Amino acid sequence: MAGASVESVTSAAPTKQFAFRLAERADDAALRELLRETPMDGPVRVALCREPSYFDAAAIEGPLHQTLIAIDQHSGKVVAMGVRSVRNRYIEGQATPVGYLSGLRILPKYRGGTLLARGYREMRRLHEDCAAIFYLTTIADGNEQAAAALTRGRAGLPRYRPLQKYHTLVIPLRRRATSRMENLPDGLQVRPLRDEELTAYLEFVTEVGRSRSFFPCYAAPDFSGPQATFRGLAASDIWTAWRGSQLVACLGLWNQMGFKQNAVRGYRWDLRVGRFAFNPLARCLGWPRFPRSGQTLPAITAALPLAAARLAKMHVGCIPLAKVC
Repeated sequence: MAGASVESVTSAAPTKQFAFRLAERADDAALRELLRETPMDGPVRVALCREPSYFDAAAIEGPLHQTLIAIDQHSGKVVAMGVRSVRNRYIEGQATPVGYLSGLRILPKYRGGTLLARGYREMRRLHEDCAAIFYLTTIADGNEQAAAALTRGRAGLPRYRPLQKYHTLVIPLRRRATSRMENLPDGLQVRPLRDEELTAYLEFVTEVGRSRSFFPCYAAPDFSGPQATFRGLAASDIWTAWRGSQLVACLGLWNQMGFKQNAVRGYRWDLRVGRFAFNPLARCLGWPRFPRSGQTLPAITAALPLAAARLAKMHVGCIPLAKVC
């Protein structure tokens, strides 16, 4: 498997129902099917899909990424998965190997037994390579089932300690929005990054990121090549603010829909009813509408929105988001 440094492991005996091992390229279709069948619960049920290739999409998770799968030996079906990835992050200004446990998916009929605890025991075996000093995990707000399963201290599961709320902002873009480049501070120029400016851009990202806890350590290979973290993000997609020859702010407009999709699988009853009243109004006003069940959310990711400390409070409405409408 690309990025893996630990041999595949199989702990279940042939007489047991489940076998665990690291996923391989041959499992790609089975993994994509599992993701489609296990949406995240909440007011809006969303499936995190990885089409057309799970493993190509996994490259953005870091130089070391491993997908542990559980196979029902009676049916031969992949019924559960979990992802372990490791990359260097800044902690008190020092590059530190930090792991991230994510992508936990279990088919509904296999939940509630010992499968989850057994899977974490296998993850612990992978950790014997000592590639990370500790791990982070995020749980979507509203996904009570995942929170209850992971944080109640069940036997075999690691002890999770709440760290902080992680907020994801969604900025709706009107179709009739226009770029606003007026009223810029004196001497400030906003434009796309040029290929020859990548070194200056990386130096700026490192300078700002070093002061932020858990900020990833990035280098040139993260922006080019088949295993690039920011695959599909061209220099022209990175908008930068310059004061003379000095880079002072940046924001990447990253379209991940070619390899990573968020597909709506259903709504809570009040949202399901409300969307029928809201969508016609939104269509008339040019607002984003609630997608129908099964539709992919059309979205662009704001990548590395950074500003120099002295400009952190600057209004950055000059970045032309209308370019991606």
